[in-house]
Amino acid sequence: MKYRLVLFTLLLGYTAVFAQNREWKEYSYAEFFERMMAEQDTAFTLSNAVIVPDSNTDSLYEYRLLEYNWDESTYEYNRKDTIHVYKPVYLDNVHFINRSDDFYSGLSHVYFHEKVQLKNMLTARFLECTFEQKLEVLYNKNCGTTNDLREYGNGLQLQFNESVFNDGVEMSAINFDLKLEDLDVQLTFNDSHFYNQSASADHSSFMGRRVVYLGIENCTFHDPGNVSIYADECMVLWLRKNIFEEQVVGLGFTPKKETFAYDITENVFNKIVLSDMQLDPELIVFDWEQLKAGIADGFAYEFFYGTQNSVVDFEAYRQLNRFTDSLVYIYLSDYRIKDKRAYRAELKMLGGFYNHYKSAHDTESANAVFVTMKDLETQHLQYLYAENPSFDTFFTLQINQFLKVFSLYGTRPSRAIIVSLYVIAFFALIYLFFPNSWDKRGKNRIIDRYSFFIKYMNQKAGIHEVYLEERREEIMQYDAFRSLLERSGETVPRFFTFIGLPLYKWAVSANNMTAAVLRRFDIMNGTWKELPAKKRVWKSVGLTGAFLIAVAYDIFIKMLNALMLSINTFTTLGFGEIPIKGLPRYLAIVQGFIGWFMLTIFSVSLISQLLN
Repeated sequence: MKYRLVLFTLLLGYTAVFAQNREWKEYSYAEFFERMMAEQDTAFTLSNAVIVPDSNTDSLYEYRLLEYNWDESTYEYNRKDTIHVYKPVYLDNVHFINRSDDFYSGLSHVYFHEKVQLKNMLTARFLECTFEQKLEVLYNKNCGTTNDLREYGNGLQLQFNESVFNDGVEMSAINFDLKLEDLDVQLTFNDSHFYNQSASADHSSFMGRRVVYLGIENCTFHDPGNVSIYADECMVLWLRKNIFEEQVVGLGFTPKKETFAYDITENVFNKIVLSDMQLDPELIVFDWEQLKAGIADGFAYEFFYGTQNSVVDFEAYRQLNRFTDSLVYIYLSDYRIKDKRAYRAELKMLGGFYNHYKSAHDTESANAVFVTMKDLETQHLQYLYAENPSFDTFFTLQINQFLKVFSLYGTRPSRAIIVSLYVIAFFALIYLFFPNSWDKRGKNRIIDRYSFFIKYMNQKAGIHEVYLEERREEIMQYDAFRSLLERSGETVPRFFTFIGLPLYKWAVSANNMTAAVLRRFDIMNGTWKELPAKKRVWKSVGLTGAFLIAVAYDIFIKMLNALMLSINTFTTLGFGEIPIKGLPRYLAIVQGFIGWFMLTIFSVSLISQLLN
């Protein structure tokens, strides 16, 4: 609200377009500084002038561009010392030409100890300068255009490079008719540091309306306070790679059809951003991941602050610190959840971002915004349920909480798989300790393994013979089948004997192969009791190792059976049959319902993401 009031107040005074002033006085850089230093008044004031570099006198103000790329430039300056200015400086309609055919010129290494106000300045370059007090950059009339200055050279922009602003910046640039090509205000801040040594509520403000270019790049903002960046109907807004360490940042812009691009990317906003942005996917690029502490609706927050304080005087309102950590916390954690107007404003703002990213086919950012919206909705449901409990509210709240854990509100189907695996593993652990029809031997597996090794160590027969003895009933059945084939050779068609013999060999092959392997690794050659003492040590190690391997295999098979039972129950409810008895049988029914519910939500989430 503050920013809209300021713009409205400024616009009231500008009911007509001012006449252009092309009657400029010309000075060299050296002459400009001589006049400023020689000024007897407490403040230096200059109006309607053009500062043009003179190769004969201005060598100290020249610099060379060593390296230039899209994101960064490197300069070498002729001036090595620093010029200290100990008086306020007020420049109105003064323009510093910074480029000729042979060299660049600018105000480099200047330390301004007092206030500096730049009004209606269309071109200048401040390089490695320091501003001790708040810098004011104002445009309050149509003072001319860079086209009027083209006769002096190219590269006409008001730039601040690698400078330090110890008390922030207050910039206000307003033009009236962007359709006219010659209305040209281009303002950039690059590789600079902004401080708030006066600890005022307003750290810095950059307000541009219908200007050609407003750029803030590779800058760092130190100290708490509010930073306002508003660019309405501008041609270009370039806000990239800045770090806002402790500031609440207000961002607002309204692009129009003449807008070329708004690029707000790769910044670091460590505190909340207050949004008054009108988004357009064709014109605006905005990185959602640069918001480290979230985003809130600027108008709703100002309304919230108005409910906390009553201030009639607008200037007094400006001086209040409206963005303390405690106030921001109250708004985020309480007010916007309970107040219907604020809640709807927040959803509308977030919905605008969601639609923006969807239109730009940025699914990742759209999902992140959707999660933020659902988190806010869940908090609102918690408040509603606490105020007026009902089953509908309770059910919706629980569904929201479950969906966040299960699939991040349907935006992360992979998380659903992970949660499902945890559920399957949990029930498999329960089934592990209960018998089921899939594992007929059950707990007898390990007991049978003990019996096998004890029998082997007490018989002179080899380990393969003990194995075949335990499989005697099974082998006798196969032998009976072979005898039947041999006796029936003349009484049945040859087809049956021709196919039956290979079938017999295949049936006994597993036993024969196992017996062959066991024969190869047989280490006893007699009973354990008959072994000499010196052989018992290494054979004991071998037998123990073999036994442990066999037991590990049995445990693995039992765990695998429990896991397969859990997977089957989770996905299909046991094919209509539950192969387990007792209490786990009822747990299997519960697991089947959980699996049905989870798989349904997973399918919906996956289809939604595939369609996106």
